[in-house]
Amino acid sequence: MQEPQWIFVAEITMAVDSDGTLQKHYACTDVGFTTLPGDAPPHTAIPPTLTDPGTLRREMFGADRPFGGVKPALGVVVLDNTSKRYSGWGAHGFDGRPFVLRRGPLGGAFPADFPIVYACNAETGWHEGNEFRLTLTDATKLLDRSVMKDTFIGGSVAEGGDQLMGQAKVRYIGAPRWCGPAPTHLSYAWGKTIYHVSTGRDVVA
Repeated sequence: MQEPQWIFVAEITMAVDSDGTLQKHYACTDVGFTTLPGDAPPHTAIPPTLTDPGTLRREMFGADRPFGGVKPALGVVVLDNTSKRYSGWGAHGFDGRPFVLRRGPLGGAFPADFPIVYACNAETGWHEGNEFRLTLTDATKLLDRSVMKDTFIGGSVAEGGDQLMGQAKVRYIGAPRWCGPAPTHLSYAWGKTIYHVSTGRDVVA
């Protein structure tokens, strides 16, 4: 039995006028096809103009581990515009409009046999030579703030002294645990040692 040929299919939604009228267009990799009468949408030609299906990667905490914000790495979808099929797309609106990438077997039912690889939003679209390109994004761009911003000021025992100046204050969720090689010693008070274990509370040991 011959193995099916697997292709990617992109669903691209855009606003085509000032009233926000939406249109959905399709493009696929490798070989074009026409959807079947029972597909959704039916009798729709899907051209093989998707030369790069793009990527969408999320970097937890970015470069400021382990307290930085979430940083989405925006992928770029590339459509072949040699035939000028997409020449008028530069005037349309893509920002915030849905983008869905599916993958399935050529000849399969659409979209039943084409599960979603990823779903996000388009951000911008532009022409580059004989290509039309779309950048992608998603809601994680709203989380591009550090989880933990407080740092030791230094200059005093309670603020870590000069050796901890500028370093992030430790935050624990739930019961504090051993963080080795030794907890950060801040001061002595009434014969007891105080360790900083949270930005919101000092625990006396």
